[in-house]
Amino acid sequence: MAEPYSVTVKINHKLGEVTRETVQKGVKYTATDLKAKLRKNAPVNKESGGGKLQGSIEMIPRGPYLFEYIGAKYLKWVNDGTGIYGPHATRIVPVHARFLRFEWKGRMWCLRSVKGQKGQKFVEKSMQQESTRVQEFMNRAVLEAKAIL
Repeated sequence: MAEPYSVTVKINHKLGEVTRETVQKGVKYTATDLKAKLRKNAPVNKESGGGKLQGSIEMIPRGPYLFEYIGAKYLKWVNDGTGIYGPHATRIVPVHARFLRFEWKGRMWCLRSVKGQKGQKFVEKSMQQESTRVQEFMNRAVLEAKAIL
């Protein structure tokens, strides 16, 4: 399974109950919007009718200020890249056979190695987009708290 990506906000001093709930609400708004951005930015395989990666992205609360995002087991490979584009920077070769055999674009291929795929970096793109909206969500939570008081 792919390694989860998480967003953490730590509160190191004592806060009043309303303030704590306000921060939690702002964090939840941000986390929910990030999930939507991850789904929107995830690449889609149009040839196969795609969208499996997009639909697999879920958000799991891990505490009042921490949410974990999980997805298909191949999410990390799509985001970070494989083969020469991945962390090992080497071609993909067969382990138990002489050739890699696969179907791609309606044709069967038998190759000794492949380059891999470039990382799509949609997680980083989503987090960058979200970083511009954190203040907006915190302001929204504060305005809702003022309406309660």
